[in-house]
Amino acid sequence: MRPGRISPRRFAASMWGRRESNPRFCRLKVCRKTNFCYAPDAAETACADAPTRLVQPTTASADAVKFWEALASTRWNERATQLLGQYPPTANGQAQAATSRMLTYLSLAQYRAVLAAEAGKDGSTHPSAQAAVGAASVAVLSAFFPHAATSLEQQLHEDLSAPGRPGAQHDAPASGEAIGRAVGAAVLAQAASDNYYVKLPGVPPVGPGYWIAAPAPAPIVRSLDGVRPFFLTSADQLRPPPPPAIDSPEFLAAYAEVRHISDTRTPEQTAIAQTWATATPPYTTGSENLVADELIVEHHRTEREAARILAYLNAAAFDAQIACWDAKFTYWFIRPSQFDHAITLAVSAPAARSRSRRRPSP
Repeated sequence: MRPGRISPRRFAASMWGRRESNPRFCRLKVCRKTNFCYAPDAAETACADAPTRLVQPTTASADAVKFWEALASTRWNERATQLLGQYPPTANGQAQAATSRMLTYLSLAQYRAVLAAEAGKDGSTHPSAQAAVGAASVAVLSAFFPHAATSLEQQLHEDLSAPGRPGAQHDAPASGEAIGRAVGAAVLAQAASDNYYVKLPGVPPVGPGYWIAAPAPAPIVRSLDGVRPFFLTSADQLRPPPPPAIDSPEFLAAYAEVRHISDTRTPEQTAIAQTWATATPPYTTGSENLVADELIVEHHRTEREAARILAYLNAAAFDAQIACWDAKFTYWFIRPSQFDHAITLAVSAPAARSRSRRRPSP
């Protein structure tokens, strides 16, 4: 199946059941090359990232069970996006990065909790995966949103007190909750040492072709620059080559292309850009997570599959931002709209000075 011949939604859905073939993706105890699946002593087996055998229920069993409508992973993921509206992480212009970081550690804790619960089977009973996901979610979200800790515990209590889903008679909620809280604590310990908002971007260089910073006291948005990645071997692993000089044919050709797009952008194109660049809660990453939640339910994924999808989605986006800001702070390259004020933006850029070195219109 070629992705160019189907919609992005269908292509993404078709990839969800594929086996992870990277042998170093998930190692027990300590992942020296990746940080995605570090396993604490309390749940070492939670790092066994074996592929899931996809079982599509028959029509009759699907009508009776509908387990995909009672997934704890998507439920708590949606609750996390709601918290962003109540407690937006807007300090220092870091809302987008802070949202991505929170959702990454949340989904990582959920996935590890599911794996640990599945590995804890004892005879005919086993720890409840949903309870494990819920408890891990409460642990992580309470750390990111401390003012909501009490209400989060109440939501978990209500979830665990609700009638069990069909087929859950062999689940043990108490042991699942204990596993989830242990996994959540371990993930928070990992987050505490990830170097978030520690590295300073340095002083922007001044001169033709360089990005123009906003006047003080506006901070330079750091995003996830300098943060420890999950999959990348280093922040500069995907660093592009240096940009061309601003008087070079390569730069002028690229500039002319951008200017043409700006001059001819349609209302539909503007609307598409604004839809996916969400500057208000739940921000871009939160909005994308809600789309993933819908697709997970639509495609009848299990709890384990749902947690895995969200964990991979968020960790990959997390690393992409690290790589992006590594390049930004390596080259400090000028924005097209700073180079030429006639270039308009579909989405507002972070504050920057109005002056620029403008080229004549093509």
